Amino acid sequence: LPLDNCSIDVACVSGLFDQVAEPNGVVEEVYRVLKPGGKVLAVVPSRYDVDYWSHLLMPWLRWLRPRGPRPGA
Repeated sequence: LPLDNCSIDVACVSGLFDQVAEPNGVVEEVYRVLKPGGKVLAVVPSRYDVDYWSHLLMPWLRWLRPRGPRPGA
């Protein structure tokens, strides 16, 4: 980045880590330009969607959801 060391308070990184071959270099560069006590906001794609986590962490919801019409009804 064309910035001086310790020159920014907040760094926002969105959708970059999955597009670069070496994400460690991106992290090092962000921390180089970040002031001590600065913040990093990073958004990365998730590996699993919300349905995966809800089925895994709340399995009882399967029994609470309404089902379609019963065959022969």
